[in-house]
Amino acid sequence: MVEADTLRERYAEEFTYTAHLTSAADAILVNAGATHPRSIWLNSLRPNGRLVLPLTGLNRTGWVLKVVNRDTGYAAHFISSISIFPCVGARDPETARLLGDAFMSGGWAAVRSLRRDTHQIEATCWLHSDNLCLSTVDPGA
Repeated sequence: MVEADTLRERYAEEFTYTAHLTSAADAILVNAGATHPRSIWLNSLRPNGRLVLPLTGLNRTGWVLKVVNRDTGYAAHFISSISIFPCVGARDPETARLLGDAFMSGGWAAVRSLRRDTHQIEATCWLHSDNLCLSTVDPGA
C-alpha cells in the first residue's frame, strides 16, 4: 500500500513527509474530487490495475469513475454519484465546467473508455478536454 497526498506533493518543501508512487499498483483509490486523473496515477497502474476516482464539476458533485488498465487501453465506467471535497493538484477550472455540463446533459452511462492519445473531438467523445477524454467506445476498438 502506498499513501500519496497531492497537497503534500505540491507543497513538499513545507512538509517533512512526502509519498510518491514509485512502483506499479494493483489499485489506486482517490478520495477527493478531481477533474481528471493525474498521469502518475494512470502510469502507475499494473496491467489490469484499477483506479477509482471521483470526477467532479465546479459544485463538488459528480460521479465516481472506475478505470482499468487493459492491454488495449483504459476501460472506464461510472459507478456511483458523489459529492466530495476537491482534490488539490488534480483540478482544472475548464475541465470542471465541461464535466458539470456533461453530467447535466446525461449520457454518462455510455462511457466505456478513457483515452490518453492526442486527437480531435469525435462523435464518440462523451467529454473531451486538454486533460481528459472519456469515450463511448470500448478501449482498443
